[in-house]
Amino acid sequence: MSENGRPGGDIPGAPVGMPNRRELAGFAAMGIGMFMAVLDIQIVAASLGAIRDGLGATADAVSWVQTSYLIGEALMIPLTGMLMRLMSSRYLFMLSAAGFTAASLGCAQAESMEAMIAWRAVQGFIGGAMVPMLFVAVFRLFPDGRRGVAIAALTVLGTLAPTLGPTLGGWLTAQFSWHWLFLINLVPGIAITIVGWRAIGWDRPDWAQARHLDIAGIILLMVTLGAGIYVLEEGARKEWLADPTILSGTILAVIGAILLALRLRMARHPVILLTPFYQPLFAMGSAYSALIGVGVFGMMFLLVMFMDMVQGLDPVRIGMVLGISGITQLMLTPAMGWLNDKMDPRYMLGLALVCFIAATWMNSGVTAGWTAADHTVPMILRALGINFIFPPVSLIALSRMPPNLLPDASGIFNLMRMLGGAVGIAGLNTLLLHRRDVHLAAGTTEMADAMAMAFGDAFFCLLLLFALALLFCLRLPPLKGQKAGSAH
Repeated sequence: MSENGRPGGDIPGAPVGMPNRRELAGFAAMGIGMFMAVLDIQIVAASLGAIRDGLGATADAVSWVQTSYLIGEALMIPLTGMLMRLMSSRYLFMLSAAGFTAASLGCAQAESMEAMIAWRAVQGFIGGAMVPMLFVAVFRLFPDGRRGVAIAALTVLGTLAPTLGPTLGGWLTAQFSWHWLFLINLVPGIAITIVGWRAIGWDRPDWAQARHLDIAGIILLMVTLGAGIYVLEEGARKEWLADPTILSGTILAVIGAILLALRLRMARHPVILLTPFYQPLFAMGSAYSALIGVGVFGMMFLLVMFMDMVQGLDPVRIGMVLGISGITQLMLTPAMGWLNDKMDPRYMLGLALVCFIAATWMNSGVTAGWTAADHTVPMILRALGINFIFPPVSLIALSRMPPNLLPDASGIFNLMRMLGGAVGIAGLNTLLLHRRDVHLAAGTTEMADAMAMAFGDAFFCLLLLFALALLFCLRLPPLKGQKAGSAH
């Protein structure tokens, strides 16, 4: 029998029947939880000035409203596998949803920047578990060949939330106050906590594993990821290793990574199981997950920065342009679910990369004279790429994973996407500054023109990355029609 009560197929515990209504209600609650967790990364982006003024903080301090959340989320995501084995999906989701809601209230009531940063770190850490948990639920509840709609919905939730975040946040702040960036989480947070408690029951806790917690591994993981994310988030603004804090953080992250790697190999009960990497398809899928982070979040970073710094658009106009991508994704969701169940994942991945290549090629020609309308076609192509790339990469990485390894595999898979996004944004930000100076030194007299040319160079670098990924895609083995459980 499967862990959700249904007999499995070739992989022990794999479902063969569709989930019942109660399980679907639990899955929906987890989907809303994931949407809230991802939305809150960017919901403060357009309102940092209002938060800074409201709390009497400096410009340097207010950037930590986002950085602290990202660090907290990055720390939780790889721990999710261990916590799911210990607590089960039901208890972990209830704790995550309730804790995220309580931390949101703490953010809304913060009276100092120190309190805000602390509550944001708690919010990101506790809410971070809701992202990989939903990926696990897809593969535990839906049988092979029927996961298309579920993965398509997951794709929209995971990519639409950061797109809508700045626009929704800016509107809430303008209409009410910055406190409502967090107060809007209270009602849905309480609702999904109750629904999750009543409807999630497809696995059971194993409290005995508490005796084997790898405390040293947990500490090393937190030190490594915390220092690493801090360096990536703050490095470009502080001129990287020229800043003593960034240099210290880099040294700490490198030493921590070395010690963590040794600990994961030596510990009898490591904090993260690396067994999923023994399957070549998971390794390939994780590499493409990092590419998703670089491409999806790196492209959005470039687009938002270009519209702000070169075109001078306000947050509402920026949100309207980004909304083209969101509307396209929503319209394509039903078709993507059908295609995902019918098409070989390699072909879908190839189509996604072609769409990204076309979008970045068009964006590489940006000039200071671009208008908002010039973004329409690249935005549609970007939306197509996002819709096409998430389902096949998820299937490549996770569809052949035994259920007992799914929690750890999902945590690693999602962490790779987050790290890819952090590395991509940090690299693109540094590249922008460098290429701007190069164009100014070459004789470009207008700063707007130099910046536009720098953005074009950055988009072209993404084009080369997607083209390289397309070449590797051609080497992937056939995936449709494999025996479930084949790793090759």
